[in-house]
Amino acid sequence: REYQFSDGCYYKSDFDKGHLTSYRLSDWSTEASDNSFLMTNIVPMYPYFNRYMWIYVENYIYKLLDIYNEGYIVTGQILSYKKVSNCGMSLASHFYKAFYDKNFKYIFGVVVPHHIDKNFKYEPLSKYELNEVQFRNITGLYISN
Repeated sequence: REYQFSDGCYYKSDFDKGHLTSYRLSDWSTEASDNSFLMTNIVPMYPYFNRYMWIYVENYIYKLLDIYNEGYIVTGQILSYKKVSNCGMSLASHFYKAFYDKNFKYIFGVVVPHHIDKNFKYEPLSKYELNEVQFRNITGLYISN
């Protein structure tokens, strides 16, 4: 429990409790929906990033799900050395999300910088889009069936 985060880590902090996987992407079962609120799915996000850029990424994933009807989503963070609050949580320098079709074919992936500045102008999502090799090299993830 020493390394387990809690709501208290966010109390009076400058961070949102950002969900790596949104509730909306977990609505295929009650258990999955409930699990989207566990602390293992929650990470510190700058409010502007969480409320605008991350939602923008997730909305694009929803569109892909509408097109492909089903698939696999991989999401995560690339940690920095910067720590958050008195809990010692590491802060992400970037967040990533990728979409694979039902046959594990790579369709889309982005790695987006995590900025505090609400005046930072995010580029169109295509600016952060990576091909499969780039995504694998940056995240260290290799997905296959």
